[in-house]
Order: sequence, then C-alpha cells, then structure tokens
Amino acid sequence: MIEWSVVAIAVTFAILVIVAIVVLLTVNTTVKQARISLLQLQKETDALRKELTAFLQDFKKTANILERQLSAIEPFCSSIREAGETVQYVTSSITSVTNALTESAVTHVNRAHANNTDRIGDVFDLVDIGLGLWEKWQIVRHPVDPRSTKPNES
Repeated sequence: MIEWSVVAIAVTFAILVIVAIVVLLTVNTTVKQARISLLQLQKETDALRKELTAFLQDFKKTANILERQLSAIEPFCSSIREAGETVQYVTSSITSVTNALTESAVTHVNRAHANNTDRIGDVFDLVDIGLGLWEKWQIVRHPVDPRSTKPNES
C-alpha cells in the first residue's frame, strides 16, 4: 500500500508539476502580451507626447503672435475710444451752443415781433389817418354835386 501511495503521490506530483508548467506558460504568454502592449503603449505615449509638445510650441507661438498683434492694436483702440469721447464732447458742446442760440433767436424774434406789432399798428393808424385826410382833401378840392351820387374823378 505504501507503494501505491507513493505512486499516487508521484502521479499527483507529476500532474501538479504539469499544471504548474501550463499555468506558468500561460502566465509567461500573458506577461509577454502585456509587455508587448506596454511597449506599444509606451511608443504611442511617446508619439502623443511629441505631438503635444509640437502642438504646445505652435500654440505658444500663436499666443505670442496674438499678444503682439493685440499690443499693436491697443493704441488704435485707445485712439478710437478717445475719438469717441471727443465726438461726444463736441456733440454736447454743439447741443449747448444750439440751445443757447435757439433761446437767443426765440427771444429776439419775440422781441422783434412785439416791436413790429406796435409799429405795424402805428403804420395802420397813420395809413387810416392819411386815407381820411386824402378823402377830405378830395372833397374840398372837388366838391360833390348834389345831383350826382358819384364824386368827380380827375
């Protein structure tokens, strides 16, 4: 019986060794595949790093160009802002002057209207007096014939 036990242990041990070898071969294959995957990943990561480095350098160059252009445009924008402020000031001044001139013109027109109204009234009074004198002068100069209803015309 001991012999059978030894044979059973030997067979079990042989099976265990075979299983261990199969497991180790499988693990070795898996490790090789993982190593290949890691190497490929490392290559891709290096390529990506190079691309990102190139992209970042291009981005820096573009940002520097943009910054220089914005710096160059800034005085122009300031000039436009100052021109706008100047236009606003001139517009405000023109509005003030226009309002003052309008008030002055209205005052002068109202005063002239009042003065001319008085003068026109005086002129009409003088014209009325003149016409009345003219009629009387015509009557005195050419007396009216009682038989005729019309005055003599010369």
